[in-house]
Amino acid sequence: MRSGADEAEAEQSLLKPSKKMEKYVKVFLNNTEFFTTYNPDMVEEGLLKYLNQMQVDPNVNKNKYKVKFTLKTSL
Repeated sequence: MRSGADEAEAEQSLLKPSKKMEKYVKVFLNNTEFFTTYNPDMVEEGLLKYLNQMQVDPNVNKNKYKVKFTLKTSL
């Protein structure tokens, strides 16, 4: 049987980002950026799922939360 402390520790390990998080430094003014308190793995997973539905093939960095893609639209 797990104690409350063991369960809390297990929950915290699930919430830890799986990739390295770097400190935010605003360098360029032309980046698309947003901020959230969600787990970055959840955000990345949601973005990749959406891009897949849009039939967009993203370039996903394996070590950072960085996704590059081109989305073409017509007017």
